[in-house]
Amino acid sequence: MKTKYAVLPSLFFIIQLVGVLPLRAEHYYFKQISLKEGLPSNVRCILRDEQGFVWIGTKSGLGKFDGHELKRYKHQANDPNSLLHNLIYQIAEDKQHNIWVLTEKGIARYQQQSNDFTFPTDEDGKNITAYSFCLVPDGILFGGKDRIYKYSYNDSSLRLLQYFNANSFKINALSMWDSKTLLCCSRWTGIYLVDLHTGEHRRPPFDCGPEITTMMTDSRKRIWIAPYSGGLRCYSLLASSQASQRKGRATVDRNRWRRNQYPHPPKPGKSPNWNISRDVKTTLSPPTPFSACTTTTITIYGQEAPATD
Repeated sequence: MKTKYAVLPSLFFIIQLVGVLPLRAEHYYFKQISLKEGLPSNVRCILRDEQGFVWIGTKSGLGKFDGHELKRYKHQANDPNSLLHNLIYQIAEDKQHNIWVLTEKGIARYQQQSNDFTFPTDEDGKNITAYSFCLVPDGILFGGKDRIYKYSYNDSSLRLLQYFNANSFKINALSMWDSKTLLCCSRWTGIYLVDLHTGEHRRPPFDCGPEITTMMTDSRKRIWIAPYSGGLRCYSLLASSQASQRKGRATVDRNRWRRNQYPHPPKPGKSPNWNISRDVKTTLSPPTPFSACTTTTITIYGQEAPATD
């Protein structure tokens, strides 16, 4: 039976091989990767690549799990092809199956044949630091500070695509708005729309506040935003496909935008940190359009599981 991985981040990892129909599967196999296998508890990001390897980014380096053992990659001062830094922001795989690792000191690209890394540089020969990525049809975009870089499939180059002066705007999430416009999210400064042709940047036509942990757009052109300590919000144009109203409170923002709010029910005497979403992403499996990871629950395929982190 065809299987795939679903990975749940917490103080340890559980890798679950699920059947083709995840909501109907009757048999599950669990493999736990714990501290004994060398996995740090401070996990930041996860990627399952096309070959089935699970890449794990932490504050203490990179891990690669093949289903049996965990291999660690760390910065080594005497090895010029080791990671530039152990703090991993994001891990990405493009359509050519390149594995990109975004670290504190720069972007690294994994070399499968030599099992090490190369490091693209800018026009001045300096390492390129990025905090986010976005796949596009002809390449992959990377978001840095006030800068957007693009790796092109045509000539295998990584170049500065756009610079916009937004007062040290650190882009920690990227998502396409339309064919020429990017949604750029900064943790403390909110969201900008950036025109990739002109470099012009402006605020979005809805009020989402300045403190945003992450955001994305789905296949129905809805915009999902996770404000800090604000649950989860979904924005959609009233004239286009409407977001589901089975949950949340629907309100209308300016310029004919509808906002659905998905808060966690308040708990008396507790701080509101259960409304902090660490990740919002689409899934390839039905029936839900997204999965959201919060500090207390992890929602995958519409089902909830307790988290310990």
